[in-house]
This record gives sequence, C-alpha cells and structure tokens, in this order.
Amino acid sequence: QLFQVGQLETLKSALEGGEVGVDCVPRQLAMGMPDGSAKAGGGQARMTTVRHDGRVLNMTKCQRGASMWHDRDGGNDRRHYRLRNLPPYLEGCILFQLPCYLSGVVEVSLASAATVYTFFVPSPRDGMLPAKLLAAGWQQEKIGGEKNYFDWDGQVGNPELDRFVSVFSKRYESAASFILPKHAGDTLMGLCV
Repeated sequence: QLFQVGQLETLKSALEGGEVGVDCVPRQLAMGMPDGSAKAGGGQARMTTVRHDGRVLNMTKCQRGASMWHDRDGGNDRRHYRLRNLPPYLEGCILFQLPCYLSGVVEVSLASAATVYTFFVPSPRDGMLPAKLLAAGWQQEKIGGEKNYFDWDGQVGNPELDRFVSVFSKRYESAASFILPKHAGDTLMGLCV
C-alpha cells in the first residue's frame, strides 16, 4: 500500500528529485512524467489527481482486494469493502478512493494522455450519471465474465443492488481537467485511470 495519506507527497518529491525511477509506481502514474519518458527527474513531475469536494483523494492499485472507498476501509469500526471479480481492463489501473456515497463535485486532472473509467451500481443509486456520461461522449464498456457484473466483499445488504453493473470510459489524448456531471440522489460509483 504505497499510496496512503502523506505518502503521495513523498513519492512526488522523490520523483521530482530523481531519487527513484518510475518503475516503482504503477504504469498509469508514470504517465505524469514531464517528457513522457520512463525516467524521473529532468523537470517537475505532474501527477494525475482526483478531487471530491476539493479534497484530493487517495489512490491505490485497482486489483482484487483493493479498498474500494476511503470511508469503507475498516477503520474506526467501519465496514471494509474490497474489490473482487474485476474486468481485465481495470486490473492494474489506479483506483481513486471516493467516498461510498458522493456528496459533491468530482474533478479529475490528468497529467497526460489516459483513459478514465467510471463504474456504477444499478439505478436508482447511480446518481443518474450513466445517461449524462453517454451524452458527454463516454463509451459504455462490456463487463464480461459469467455474471456480467463485479462487486466487493464485506458487503451487507442486497446482493442484487450491491454490485457494479455498468462501466463507462473516455480516452483523453493529452493532459486535461474536467468535472463529472452533477449527480442526483444516492450515488455509489468508482473511478479509475
């Protein structure tokens, strides 16, 4: 778990100073190097960031067992929701740990070219975002697998609703910043780059 609170700034400083190579970070973070190369140093490294209501979110490698949401991480006697049954195209991406229920604006700042993925539980807890993303040029991805959904362990509640049933992606060919469309009502989602 390289990217816990406080460690991101340490990593960023080390990359900027050329103290470590980008081989110590997942491939999607290496895209933030100023010249697009696979070497650190030689300029200020920029990192892809996601903010929720102005707060920079923690990130982790998207893989089986990754903590899905920052407020469902097992701390302070909270439930711990860990991803499982991921589609192959999300494996190895960077998962930005949103809160379990969104309460405000989600802003994405890409350091360079990247594909952004969002995924949602069934309506009505999708915040009506899937239709808005499609209207904004996002593409719906096939989840595949036997079940055509993926989910998390540690779940409590309705297994028909507590799972991700839709994934959307958008490719950005260069650095970009954008705000996701405004959500409505309960919104349980994930976001990967």
